[in-house]
Amino acid sequence: TWHQRAGALESPEGEDVIEMPPGSAVGQLQSIEDPWPKANGRSAGVERDEHRQPVFRSRQGDLVIEERVQPFLRAGGGRLRRLIRVESDHQVAGLWFRVAIAEDMLEIEDGQWDCDGMRIVAASAVARVVDDEHELLVPIRMKKNFDGTWSGTVEVEVLW
Repeated sequence: TWHQRAGALESPEGEDVIEMPPGSAVGQLQSIEDPWPKANGRSAGVERDEHRQPVFRSRQGDLVIEERVQPFLRAGGGRLRRLIRVESDHQVAGLWFRVAIAEDMLEIEDGQWDCDGMRIVAASAVARVVDDEHELLVPIRMKKNFDGTWSGTVEVEVLW
C-alpha cells in the first residue's frame, strides 16, 4: 500500500503471521494412521466472491477444491474462518482437511483446540500423532447433489 504522495510503502499494522500446514489442505487416507499424502495437486486459479474475498481453487485428481479464508471480528478479538469445499463427479471416501500441525495440541473443550498457542474451533476434529508430528484433521463427508455430483464442506475458525 502507498503512503501519501511520495510513494513509500506503508508498513503492515500488525506482526501476526499464521502458518498453514505445508502441502495440500485436503488428503485422502485409507486409515487415520496413514501418513499425510505428499501429492499437492495443481492450482486452478483465484476468483473473487460477491464480497470481493478471494476463493482459491485447485485440482487434485478428480477433486475440485475451493478454499476461502475470511477474516472477521468477534468478542475476544480477530478470527479467520477457513471454508473448504470439495467437489467430484463421484463419491470419494476417506477425505480429510488438515487444519494444523503443532508441537503441542490440547483439546480445551469440545470442538476447541489449542495448537501451540493458537486456538482452533473445529467440530468433529481428530488429533493424531504421525512420525512425532501432531496433526489436527477434520473429516470431509461428501453428499450427492441434485445434479449427480458429490460435494463436502468443512468450516473451521482460527483465533490467536
